[in-house]
Amino acid sequence: MIGVVITILFAVVGIVLIIVDVMKRKRCSETVRAECVSVDMSHTRDGNGRSKRTYNPTWEIEYDGRRIRLSSNNYTQKHVAIGHHRNLRINPDHPEEFMDPSGGTLIIGIGFVVIGVIATVIQFTAG
Repeated sequence: MIGVVITILFAVVGIVLIIVDVMKRKRCSETVRAECVSVDMSHTRDGNGRSKRTYNPTWEIEYDGRRIRLSSNNYTQKHVAIGHHRNLRINPDHPEEFMDPSGGTLIIGIGFVVIGVIATVIQFTAG
């Protein structure tokens, strides 16, 4: 029974990720061209003591006649070079709120749902 609960929770987490992504995409409806102006790097250690680097880019956009710096404070293993350009989506009412459409939250959410549903079906049919 605990296995079924875990697999259902897995699917629920996926649904929440999808909902959060869709809601943010609705708010952040305007696409702007951004330039990476700096990258904050952090060193962490994994469970085996190996060092790994994570990166948090700061983007700069020009919007409504002003230059705005954007940073999500989300560190990822994807390195972005200073000077790199990328299309970001911003909230036109609050341009400091943005999202990177290539972030993958939607895909991760869909993956959680698919795996959760498949694992739940397997739990019910195997038991």
